[in-house]
Amino acid sequence: MILKAILFGVLAIVAGLPPVSRCIYHFYSNYWPPASAAKIQGFAFGGLHGSAVNAGLSLGLYEYLNEHGPSQAETIAHDLQISEIGAHRLLDALTVLDILQTDWSVPPNYGLTRAARNHLVKSSPDFLGGFSLLMNDESFLSMNVLQTASRAVKTGGSILDLHGEVHDHPFWTTFAKVTAEFSIPNAETMANIAEKLGSKKNATIKVLDVAAGSGAYGLTFAKRFPNAKVTFADYETVLPHIKERAQTFDGVKESQLSYIEGSMLESDLTQYGPYDIVLVSQFYHHFSRKTCVEITKRLHSATKQGGLYIVHDMIPAEGTPKLWDNDFPYIFSYMMLLWTRQGQAYRLSDYQSFLAEGGFTKDILSHANFPFPSSFVSARKP
Repeated sequence: MILKAILFGVLAIVAGLPPVSRCIYHFYSNYWPPASAAKIQGFAFGGLHGSAVNAGLSLGLYEYLNEHGPSQAETIAHDLQISEIGAHRLLDALTVLDILQTDWSVPPNYGLTRAARNHLVKSSPDFLGGFSLLMNDESFLSMNVLQTASRAVKTGGSILDLHGEVHDHPFWTTFAKVTAEFSIPNAETMANIAEKLGSKKNATIKVLDVAAGSGAYGLTFAKRFPNAKVTFADYETVLPHIKERAQTFDGVKESQLSYIEGSMLESDLTQYGPYDIVLVSQFYHHFSRKTCVEITKRLHSATKQGGLYIVHDMIPAEGTPKLWDNDFPYIFSYMMLLWTRQGQAYRLSDYQSFLAEGGFTKDILSHANFPFPSSFVSARKP
Protein backbone atom coordinates (compact mmCIF):
# COMPACT_ATOMS: atom_id res chain seq x y z
CA MET A 1 0.00 0.00 0.00
CA ILE A 2 2.82 2.37 0.93
CA LEU A 3 4.69 1.51 -2.28
CA LYS A 4 1.54 2.23 -4.31
CA ALA A 5 1.17 5.57 -2.59
CA ILE A 6 4.81 6.47 -3.29
CA LEU A 7 4.47 5.39 -6.93
CA PHE A 8 1.30 7.44 -7.33
CA GLY A 9 3.04 10.46 -5.82
CA VAL A 10 6.02 10.15 -8.16
CA LEU A 11 3.72 9.82 -11.17
CA ALA A 12 1.76 12.87 -10.07
CA ILE A 13 4.95 14.92 -9.76
CA VAL A 14 6.22 13.78 -13.17
CA ALA A 15 2.85 14.49 -14.81
CA GLY A 16 2.96 17.98 -13.33
CA LEU A 17 6.30 18.86 -14.90
CA PRO A 18 5.76 21.35 -17.76
CA PRO A 19 7.16 19.11 -20.57
CA VAL A 20 5.13 16.10 -19.44
CA SER A 21 1.94 18.03 -18.74
CA ARG A 22 2.15 19.68 -22.16
CA CYS A 23 2.50 16.31 -23.88
CA ILE A 24 -0.50 14.98 -21.93
CA TYR A 25 -2.52 18.07 -22.85
CA HIS A 26 -1.47 17.75 -26.50
CA PHE A 27 -2.92 14.26 -26.86
CA TYR A 28 -5.95 14.98 -24.68
CA SER A 29 -6.87 18.16 -26.55
CA ASN A 30 -6.35 16.69 -30.03
CA TYR A 31 -7.81 13.22 -29.77
CA TRP A 32 -10.83 13.66 -27.48
CA PRO A 33 -13.42 15.59 -29.57
CA PRO A 34 -14.98 17.69 -26.76
CA ALA A 35 -11.52 18.77 -25.63
CA SER A 36 -10.31 19.57 -29.14
CA ALA A 37 -13.40 21.69 -29.81
CA ALA A 38 -12.94 23.50 -26.49
CA LYS A 39 -9.28 24.14 -27.36
CA ILE A 40 -10.12 25.91 -30.65
CA GLN A 41 -13.05 27.74 -29.10
CA GLY A 42 -10.74 28.91 -26.33
CA PHE A 43 -8.39 30.46 -28.88
CA ALA A 44 -11.30 32.26 -30.53
CA PHE A 45 -12.34 33.75 -27.20
CA GLY A 46 -8.82 34.37 -25.95
CA GLY A 47 -9.37 38.12 -25.76
CA LEU A 48 -12.37 37.59 -23.50
CA HIS A 49 -10.32 35.30 -21.27
CA GLY A 50 -7.68 37.99 -20.82
CA SER A 51 -10.38 40.59 -20.23
CA ALA A 52 -11.85 38.56 -17.37
CA VAL A 53 -8.47 38.04 -15.71
CA ASN A 54 -7.70 41.73 -16.11
CA ALA A 55 -11.09 42.75 -14.65
CA GLY A 56 -10.25 40.75 -11.54
CA LEU A 57 -6.93 42.60 -11.26
CA SER A 58 -8.45 46.04 -11.81
CA LEU A 59 -11.23 45.46 -9.25
CA GLY A 60 -8.85 44.14 -6.58
CA LEU A 61 -10.62 40.78 -6.55
CA TYR A 62 -7.51 38.63 -6.05
CA GLU A 63 -6.20 40.77 -3.19
CA TYR A 64 -9.64 40.62 -1.58
CA LEU A 65 -9.87 36.82 -1.74
CA ASN A 66 -6.29 36.45 -0.58
CA GLU A 67 -7.08 38.55 2.49
CA HIS A 68 -10.62 37.34 3.27
CA GLY A 69 -10.50 33.78 1.97
CA PRO A 70 -13.30 32.05 -0.01
CA SER A 71 -16.40 34.27 -0.10
CA GLN A 72 -19.88 34.31 -1.60
CA ALA A 73 -20.64 36.42 -4.67
CA GLU A 74 -23.03 38.73 -2.79
CA THR A 75 -20.40 39.48 -0.14
CA ILE A 76 -17.73 40.12 -2.77
CA ALA A 77 -20.08 42.42 -4.71
CA HIS A 78 -20.91 44.41 -1.57
CA ASP A 79 -17.33 44.78 -0.34
CA LEU A 80 -15.85 45.62 -3.77
CA GLN A 81 -18.80 47.90 -4.59
CA ILE A 82 -19.74 46.17 -7.82
CA SER A 83 -23.10 44.88 -9.07
CA GLU A 84 -24.22 41.43 -7.95
CA ILE A 85 -25.00 40.34 -11.50
CA GLY A 86 -21.55 41.52 -12.62
CA ALA A 87 -19.90 39.71 -9.73
CA HIS A 88 -21.70 36.43 -10.53
CA ARG A 89 -20.78 36.56 -14.23
CA LEU A 90 -17.13 37.44 -13.60
CA LEU A 91 -16.66 34.91 -10.79
CA ASP A 92 -18.17 32.10 -12.87
CA ALA A 93 -16.02 33.03 -15.88
CA LEU A 94 -12.86 33.01 -13.75
CA THR A 95 -13.88 29.68 -12.25
CA VAL A 96 -14.13 27.92 -15.62
CA LEU A 97 -10.80 29.51 -16.56
CA ASP A 98 -9.35 27.82 -13.45
CA ILE A 99 -8.39 31.14 -11.88
CA LEU A 100 -10.92 30.67 -9.09
CA GLN A 101 -12.41 27.57 -7.48
CA THR A 102 -15.67 26.93 -5.62
CA ASP A 103 -16.71 24.72 -2.73
CA TRP A 104 -19.83 22.56 -2.40
CA SER A 105 -21.86 24.99 -0.31
CA VAL A 106 -25.07 26.63 -1.60
CA PRO A 107 -24.57 29.37 -2.62
CA PRO A 108 -20.92 28.59 -3.29
CA ASN A 109 -17.86 30.33 -1.92
CA TYR A 110 -15.32 31.50 -4.50
CA GLY A 111 -11.62 31.22 -3.68
CA LEU A 112 -8.24 31.52 -5.36
CA THR A 113 -6.57 28.60 -7.08
CA ARG A 114 -2.90 28.08 -6.29
CA ALA A 115 -1.92 29.59 -9.66
CA ALA A 116 -3.95 32.74 -8.95
CA ARG A 117 -2.51 33.05 -5.45
CA ASN A 118 1.04 32.71 -6.78
CA HIS A 119 0.79 34.93 -9.84
CA LEU A 120 -2.19 37.32 -9.55
CA VAL A 121 -1.81 38.62 -5.98
CA LYS A 122 0.43 41.68 -6.02
CA SER A 123 2.17 40.83 -2.75
CA SER A 124 3.33 37.48 -4.16
CA PRO A 125 7.03 37.38 -5.15
CA ASP A 126 5.94 35.59 -8.36
CA PHE A 127 3.30 38.17 -9.37
CA LEU A 128 2.65 38.23 -13.14
CA GLY A 129 -0.56 40.23 -13.25
CA GLY A 130 1.20 43.36 -14.45
CA PHE A 131 1.68 41.69 -17.83
CA SER A 132 -2.08 41.15 -18.11
CA LEU A 133 -2.71 44.78 -17.16
CA LEU A 134 -0.18 45.89 -19.75
CA MET A 135 -1.63 43.83 -22.62
CA ASN A 136 -5.17 44.93 -21.78
CA ASP A 137 -4.39 48.60 -21.18
CA GLU A 138 -6.11 51.11 -23.43
CA SER A 139 -2.73 52.46 -24.60
CA PHE A 140 -2.02 49.03 -26.13
CA LEU A 141 -5.52 48.05 -27.25
CA SER A 142 -6.07 51.37 -29.03
CA MET A 143 -3.20 50.59 -31.41
CA ASN A 144 -5.17 47.60 -32.82
CA VAL A 145 -2.00 45.50 -32.94
CA LEU A 146 -3.83 42.17 -32.94
CA GLN A 147 -6.32 43.29 -35.59
CA THR A 148 -3.47 43.75 -38.09
CA ALA A 149 -2.14 40.19 -37.67
CA SER A 150 -2.88 38.78 -41.13
CA ARG A 151 -1.39 41.81 -42.88
CA ALA A 152 1.70 41.72 -40.66
CA VAL A 153 2.21 38.04 -41.46
CA LYS A 154 1.80 38.78 -45.17
CA THR A 155 4.32 41.66 -45.19
CA GLY A 156 6.78 40.22 -42.66
CA GLY A 157 6.51 42.93 -40.01
CA SER A 158 4.28 45.48 -38.34
CA ILE A 159 2.15 47.65 -40.61
CA LEU A 160 1.45 50.14 -37.82
CA ASP A 161 2.70 53.70 -38.19
CA LEU A 162 3.16 53.84 -34.42
CA HIS A 163 5.04 50.54 -34.08
CA GLY A 164 7.37 49.32 -31.36
CA GLU A 165 10.53 50.82 -32.83
CA VAL A 166 9.18 54.39 -32.92
CA HIS A 167 11.27 56.59 -30.63
CA ASP A 168 9.53 57.75 -27.45
CA HIS A 169 6.42 55.69 -28.14
CA PRO A 170 3.66 56.65 -25.61
CA PHE A 171 3.21 52.98 -24.75
CA TRP A 172 6.52 53.00 -22.84
CA THR A 173 5.05 55.38 -20.27
CA THR A 174 2.34 52.81 -19.52
CA PHE A 175 5.00 50.10 -19.50
CA ALA A 176 6.99 52.00 -16.87
CA LYS A 177 3.90 52.40 -14.68
CA VAL A 178 2.63 48.82 -14.54
CA THR A 179 5.57 46.44 -14.94
CA ALA A 180 7.56 46.97 -11.75
CA GLU A 181 5.88 44.28 -9.64
CA PHE A 182 6.35 41.44 -12.11
CA SER A 183 9.87 42.64 -12.98
CA ILE A 184 11.18 42.37 -9.42
CA PRO A 185 11.63 38.54 -9.37
CA ASN A 186 13.60 38.70 -12.63
CA ALA A 187 15.63 41.63 -11.31
CA GLU A 188 16.47 39.62 -8.19
CA THR A 189 17.62 36.73 -10.39
CA MET A 190 19.78 39.12 -12.41
CA ALA A 191 21.38 40.38 -9.19
CA ASN A 192 21.93 36.76 -8.10
CA ILE A 193 23.74 36.10 -11.38
CA ALA A 194 25.98 39.13 -10.83
CA GLU A 195 26.87 37.88 -7.34
CA LYS A 196 27.44 34.34 -8.57
CA LEU A 197 29.83 35.68 -11.21
CA GLY A 198 31.93 37.57 -8.67
CA SER A 199 30.25 40.91 -7.91
CA LYS A 200 30.72 41.68 -4.20
CA LYS A 201 27.85 43.22 -2.24
CA ASN A 202 29.98 45.94 -0.68
CA ALA A 203 32.01 46.75 -3.80
CA THR A 204 31.99 50.25 -5.23
CA ILE A 205 30.63 49.62 -8.71
CA LYS A 206 28.91 51.46 -11.55
CA VAL A 207 25.79 49.91 -13.08
CA LEU A 208 23.93 50.93 -16.26
CA ASP A 209 20.26 49.95 -16.66
CA VAL A 210 19.51 50.21 -20.39
CA ALA A 211 15.97 51.09 -21.57
CA ALA A 212 15.16 50.97 -17.88
CA GLY A 213 11.35 51.06 -18.10
CA SER A 214 9.98 50.67 -14.57
CA GLY A 215 13.49 50.96 -13.12
CA ALA A 216 13.01 47.69 -11.24
CA TYR A 217 16.32 46.19 -12.40
CA GLY A 218 18.55 49.13 -11.59
CA LEU A 219 16.77 49.79 -8.28
CA THR A 220 17.15 46.15 -7.28
CA PHE A 221 20.90 46.41 -7.96
CA ALA A 222 21.08 49.67 -5.98
CA LYS A 223 19.48 47.86 -3.03
CA ARG A 224 21.55 44.68 -3.34
CA PHE A 225 24.84 46.59 -3.80
CA PRO A 226 24.59 49.58 -1.42
CA ASN A 227 27.83 51.18 -2.68
CA ALA A 228 26.75 50.97 -6.32
CA LYS A 229 26.14 54.00 -8.52
CA VAL A 230 23.28 53.14 -10.87
CA THR A 231 22.48 54.99 -14.09
CA PHE A 232 19.07 54.66 -15.77
CA ALA A 233 18.82 55.30 -19.52
CA ASP A 234 15.38 55.85 -21.09
CA TYR A 235 13.07 58.42 -22.68
CA GLU A 236 12.23 61.69 -20.91
CA THR A 237 8.60 60.55 -20.51
CA VAL A 238 9.72 57.38 -18.69
CA LEU A 239 12.40 58.68 -16.29
CA PRO A 240 9.96 60.58 -13.98
CA HIS A 241 8.27 57.27 -13.14
CA ILE A 242 11.62 55.74 -12.20
CA LYS A 243 12.45 58.73 -10.01
CA GLU A 244 9.09 58.46 -8.28
CA ARG A 245 9.49 54.72 -7.70
CA ALA A 246 13.02 55.25 -6.35
CA GLN A 247 11.66 57.43 -3.53
CA THR A 248 9.74 54.48 -2.05
CA PHE A 249 12.11 51.65 -3.00
CA ASP A 250 13.37 50.30 0.31
CA GLY A 251 17.12 50.47 0.83
CA VAL A 252 17.94 52.80 -2.08
CA LYS A 253 19.54 56.22 -1.61
CA GLU A 254 18.98 59.08 -4.07
CA SER A 255 22.74 59.73 -4.09
CA GLN A 256 23.21 56.33 -5.76
CA LEU A 257 21.17 57.23 -8.83
CA SER A 258 21.74 59.15 -12.06
CA TYR A 259 19.81 59.40 -15.33
CA ILE A 260 20.45 59.60 -19.07
CA GLU A 261 17.57 60.95 -21.11
CA GLY A 262 16.79 59.94 -24.70
CA SER A 263 16.96 57.04 -27.11
CA MET A 264 19.40 54.28 -26.22
CA LEU A 265 20.43 54.23 -29.88
CA GLU A 266 21.46 57.91 -29.81
CA SER A 267 22.26 59.04 -26.25
CA ASP A 268 25.78 59.32 -24.88
CA LEU A 269 25.80 56.29 -22.59
CA THR A 270 29.41 56.79 -21.52
CA GLN A 271 28.87 59.97 -19.48
CA TYR A 272 28.65 58.20 -16.10
CA GLY A 273 30.79 55.24 -17.08
CA PRO A 274 32.66 53.15 -17.73
CA TYR A 275 30.36 50.63 -16.06
CA ASP A 276 31.21 47.50 -14.13
CA ILE A 277 27.81 45.94 -14.91
CA VAL A 278 25.42 46.64 -17.81
CA LEU A 279 21.81 45.40 -17.60
CA VAL A 280 19.81 44.92 -20.80
CA SER A 281 16.34 43.57 -20.09
CA GLN A 282 13.64 42.94 -22.70
CA PHE A 283 15.24 45.20 -25.30
CA TYR A 284 16.91 43.25 -28.11
CA HIS A 285 13.67 41.70 -29.34
CA HIS A 286 12.50 45.01 -30.83
CA PHE A 287 15.21 45.19 -33.46
CA SER A 288 16.83 43.58 -36.50
CA ARG A 289 19.95 41.45 -36.18
CA LYS A 290 22.07 44.27 -37.58
CA THR A 291 20.73 46.75 -35.01
CA CYS A 292 21.27 44.21 -32.22
CA VAL A 293 24.96 44.04 -33.09
CA GLU A 294 25.14 47.85 -33.21
CA ILE A 295 23.49 48.05 -29.77
CA THR A 296 26.02 45.59 -28.37
CA LYS A 297 28.93 47.59 -29.78
CA ARG A 298 27.56 50.83 -28.28
CA LEU A 299 27.26 49.23 -24.88
CA HIS A 300 30.67 47.61 -25.22
CA SER A 301 32.22 51.07 -25.50
CA ALA A 302 30.48 52.09 -22.24
CA THR A 303 31.62 49.00 -20.31
CA LYS A 304 34.77 48.78 -18.21
CA GLN A 305 37.40 46.22 -19.18
CA GLY A 306 36.42 43.00 -17.43
CA GLY A 307 32.90 44.40 -16.96
CA LEU A 308 29.85 42.15 -16.78
CA TYR A 309 27.09 42.33 -19.39
CA ILE A 310 23.74 40.66 -18.60
CA VAL A 311 20.89 40.25 -21.08
CA HIS A 312 17.38 39.23 -20.02
CA ASP A 313 14.83 38.33 -22.69
CA MET A 314 12.42 35.77 -24.11
CA ILE A 315 14.74 33.17 -25.65
CA PRO A 316 13.21 30.29 -27.65
CA ALA A 317 14.89 26.89 -27.82
CA GLU A 318 17.09 26.14 -30.81
CA GLY A 319 15.39 24.69 -33.89
CA THR A 320 11.68 24.18 -34.43
CA PRO A 321 9.34 24.09 -31.39
CA LYS A 322 8.98 20.78 -29.57
CA LEU A 323 6.16 19.75 -27.25
CA TRP A 324 8.49 19.97 -24.29
CA ASP A 325 9.87 23.43 -25.13
CA ASN A 326 8.93 26.58 -23.26
CA ASP A 327 6.08 27.83 -25.45
CA PHE A 328 5.84 31.51 -24.48
CA PRO A 329 8.97 32.79 -26.30
CA TYR A 330 7.51 31.54 -29.59
CA ILE A 331 4.21 33.34 -28.98
CA PHE A 332 6.17 36.41 -27.91
CA SER A 333 8.19 36.31 -31.13
CA TYR A 334 4.92 36.25 -33.08
CA MET A 335 3.85 39.30 -31.07
CA MET A 336 7.02 41.10 -32.17
CA LEU A 337 6.07 40.37 -35.79
CA LEU A 338 2.86 42.34 -35.24
CA TRP A 339 4.38 45.08 -33.07
CA THR A 340 7.79 45.81 -34.67
CA ARG A 341 9.15 46.11 -38.20
CA GLN A 342 12.09 43.75 -37.75
CA GLY A 343 12.10 42.46 -34.17
CA GLN A 344 11.80 38.89 -32.90
CA ALA A 345 12.61 36.68 -29.92
CA TYR A 346 16.22 35.64 -30.54
CA ARG A 347 17.73 32.24 -29.68
CA LEU A 348 20.79 31.66 -27.53
CA SER A 349 22.94 31.13 -30.65
CA ASP A 350 21.84 34.58 -31.86
CA TYR A 351 22.89 36.22 -28.60
CA GLN A 352 26.20 34.40 -28.68
CA SER A 353 26.74 35.92 -32.13
CA PHE A 354 25.64 39.43 -31.06
CA LEU A 355 27.94 39.35 -28.04
CA ALA A 356 30.94 38.03 -29.96
CA GLU A 357 30.51 40.55 -32.80
CA GLY A 358 29.92 43.34 -30.28
CA GLY A 359 33.14 42.61 -28.40
CA PHE A 360 31.89 40.66 -25.36
CA THR A 361 33.87 37.56 -26.17
CA LYS A 362 34.74 36.32 -22.66
CA ASP A 363 32.71 33.91 -20.49
CA ILE A 364 29.49 33.83 -22.52
CA LEU A 365 27.01 31.89 -20.34
CA SER A 366 23.28 31.15 -20.35
CA HIS A 367 21.15 31.08 -17.19
CA ALA A 368 17.73 29.47 -16.73
CA ASN A 369 14.92 31.39 -15.00
CA PHE A 370 12.50 28.74 -13.69
CA PRO A 371 9.51 29.06 -13.37
CA PHE A 372 9.41 32.15 -15.60
CA PRO A 373 9.45 31.95 -19.42
CA SER A 374 12.40 34.30 -19.91
CA SER A 375 16.13 33.55 -19.72
CA PHE A 376 19.45 35.30 -19.14
CA VAL A 377 22.73 35.47 -21.03
CA SER A 378 25.89 36.95 -19.55
CA ALA A 379 29.35 37.81 -20.88
CA ARG A 380 32.38 39.90 -20.03
CA LYS A 381 34.39 42.50 -21.89
CA PRO A 382 37.90 41.07 -22.21
